[in-house]
Amino acid sequence: MTNDFFHFKNLWHKDEIGRPIPYDMNVFDTFEEYRENEPHQWFSRFTVRFKGTDGALDEPDIFNDPNEVFTLVNFYCQQKGSPKVLYVKHKGQHRHFVGLKFVGLDGWYNAEHFSIVPSKESLDNPFKIILTDPPPTPPERGTPEFKQLFKETGGTCLVQSHTEKSLNVDGELYADEFNYLNHIIVTRTPEQYPKWLTELLNKPSTAKPKKK
Repeated sequence: MTNDFFHFKNLWHKDEIGRPIPYDMNVFDTFEEYRENEPHQWFSRFTVRFKGTDGALDEPDIFNDPNEVFTLVNFYCQQKGSPKVLYVKHKGQHRHFVGLKFVGLDGWYNAEHFSIVPSKESLDNPFKIILTDPPPTPPERGTPEFKQLFKETGGTCLVQSHTEKSLNVDGELYADEFNYLNHIIVTRTPEQYPKWLTELLNKPSTAKPKKK
């Protein structure tokens, strides 16, 4: 009796140890390379890098400007539920776009500006001050200062997790290992310190000297 049952994995390739994989290893080195040009097939567990934009953005209003928060050298963590195919109106017609959501950020970003594979170009990564007027306390999510700090740190100031809340064990958005005050101190010269920081560092000590 012949077996007429069809299984899609019968068309798959084999890896080095004989496990079935959906791509030809002679063509693609990784699964990410295989899915690179199909963002609707990306997994939320994929970290994503910003490729940049060509000139002025011309896309639906549902998308945020990625230039405000992303650098070209960092990889960013997606939120749960990303990516998603969005059917939106643009230039009088409804079209399908793939939207991405990122940890710590609100709203959607157009997937065409992102990649899931490392850049083949060698990119310089000099530190640049983005948060030009740092507040005394870590900025609240969604504020302009928050977006500036996010870009300045390459997103590393936040808890990197694929969960919806993306909070640390204390329920905070910022990563435990990120110290906001120290970041401002070590990334700026004394001349670049905000007034509140200069006053804080020059504040006389209230500690009483020990008696001999």
